[in-house]
Amino acid sequence: MDTITRGDVLAILEPIWLEKTETASRVRQRIRAVLDWAAAKGWRKSHNPVMWDEVDRALPKASKVKQKSHFAACPYADVPATLQAVRTSTATDLVKIMFEFAVLTAARSGEVRGMTWGEVDAEAHAWTVPASRMKANASIACRCLSAPATC
Repeated sequence: MDTITRGDVLAILEPIWLEKTETASRVRQRIRAVLDWAAAKGWRKSHNPVMWDEVDRALPKASKVKQKSHFAACPYADVPATLQAVRTSTATDLVKIMFEFAVLTAARSGEVRGMTWGEVDAEAHAWTVPASRMKANASIACRCLSAPATC
C-alpha cells in the first residue's frame, strides 16, 4: 500500500478514462477510498492527499469527456403498439405488468420496482411515492391509478 503512487493510479485510469469515463470515475473513487483507509490504518505512511488534485489535473474533466446519451422517447402515437409488443414478448408477466404500469403512470423504473402496497390507496385510486424514493428526494408524487377522466 505504501508504494502506490500517482503514476500507478494514472496507469490504471488513463486507458479507460476517455472510453468509459463513468466507470473510470468510480474506479478512481474506490482507489481513493482504499488508499485513504490504508493511510488511516497507518499502512500508507507516504500518503499525500494532494495526490488526488494532481490526478484530477492529469485527466480531462469528466464533464468534458463524458458523452451524454439519452434513450429515445417512444413517439406518443407508437405507445399502443409498443405496449402490445411488450404484452406479447417473452418477458415474465411481472416485467410486462411493471413496464405497462410505469408507462401508464409516467413513473421512473426505480419507483415502480420499489413500490409497496402501503403506498397504494385503493379507495382513492392513488399511489403515493414517498420523498425518500424520489430522484430529488424532496417531494411526494401522487399517481392516479384510475382512468385519467376520474383523476
